[in-house]
Amino acid sequence: MISIVVAAESENSANLLIQRLNKENKYKTTYAKNGLEALEIINSSYPDMIITGIGMPVMNGITLITRVREIENYNPIIYVITGFSNDNTIRILSQFNINLLSVKPVDVETVIRSVDRLVLIFGVQDNNNAIDANMDNKNEIKNSYTLEDAIEEALTDLGLKSYLISFKLTKEAIRLVYSFPDATVTNDIYPSVAKAFNTTESAVENAIRYSIKKGREGVRGDLFIHEKIGNLFFLQGICDHIRMNYKIVEKM
Repeated sequence: MISIVVAAESENSANLLIQRLNKENKYKTTYAKNGLEALEIINSSYPDMIITGIGMPVMNGITLITRVREIENYNPIIYVITGFSNDNTIRILSQFNINLLSVKPVDVETVIRSVDRLVLIFGVQDNNNAIDANMDNKNEIKNSYTLEDAIEEALTDLGLKSYLISFKLTKEAIRLVYSFPDATVTNDIYPSVAKAFNTTESAVENAIRYSIKKGREGVRGDLFIHEKIGNLFFLQGICDHIRMNYKIVEKM
């Protein structure tokens, strides 16, 4: 089973989510009323996924995420659900490789779909085997892909058209994030892509936003519906998808 910790100040709303998750017969969910309690559970059981809010007593969600990302050899899926959607909050969260951010109000069924999609995209470890959201079929690693081909296939699977300039700009941005995980979008990615394609940084930013928008409408658009997803989250998500599902080889 996939283990999940739900950290939220409101026990009533958390219990609704936990009851619904446990009915899926593939999730084992534990409730924590604040970040400190969640961290104690995490340190003792290392759950596969953490669903957390931001505003909590004793220890807030930002501090919890910071402490979790400091744990060596542990990289759980982190799904943040919050009513705080200002640019500063999103900027802070982007530093910790958050897998998904949902902005309230969000209903339980939407959260369930998001959890399923996160497991499908990023995978979890169960007895050292990566498993997908269906729990029945192991994801086969696609062998002998160059990074360029893997990115192109991932974007095409989202329904994006390779002849568009937005495709090319997004592809280069993904390549940079994959190759330089610590790069930031504003200081590193946007300027580098803009220089390579002789365009502006705002054009690069808008191209990625357009790719996200078209992804919602494409073949795999269900991955993004109802979610507030930032450019960095999107780029990192594609990179994680490639790492999970492709064996990358050097270009000959």
